[in-house]
Amino acid sequence: MSQTTYLRDQLAGRPGMLADNSWLKDSVSAVNDEASAEIQFGIMVQQAAEGKCTILTAATNKFLGISLLDHAYHLSQELGDTGVKPDMMLDVLRRGRIFVKIDEDVAVGDAVRFRIDNGGGGVPGVFRKTADAGNTTNVTFGARWVKGGTSALGFAVLEIDLLALEHTAD
Repeated sequence: MSQTTYLRDQLAGRPGMLADNSWLKDSVSAVNDEASAEIQFGIMVQQAAEGKCTILTAATNKFLGISLLDHAYHLSQELGDTGVKPDMMLDVLRRGRIFVKIDEDVAVGDAVRFRIDNGGGGVPGVFRKTADAGNTTNVTFGARWVKGGTSALGFAVLEIDLLALEHTAD
């Protein structure tokens, strides 16, 4: 059977993909240290024990980076329905440009925030521009939107440098 419909404009990427091949990219490997939760691609994660990471639970200075999508995972052993399974290794971007998950429309020049708690109804580690008191962290230096996105699309391009990151809890 032949294809009868197609997208006029193909998607440029998906959450967790690198946005370019810049030599300024820096990433580390970490094991998902969650008891049962999978770590989605394109979200901010926090440092757990040495060489391990978890989903964000509170405002902290232990931000490790953004979970990177890699096509080398073994589908049934390392990946679940939403991301990387517990006790599996993932790459985490600390510096570079990446497609990140967003839960509201963002544009170049907007503030950069990410969720730290799901009490506000969102997913921890997902990016946005608007404060949600007690549930988001405002990045004041070290991150900027390179390409905006819509919540319907679900991702935008963020440039981040965790070595220079400054933040405050909202």
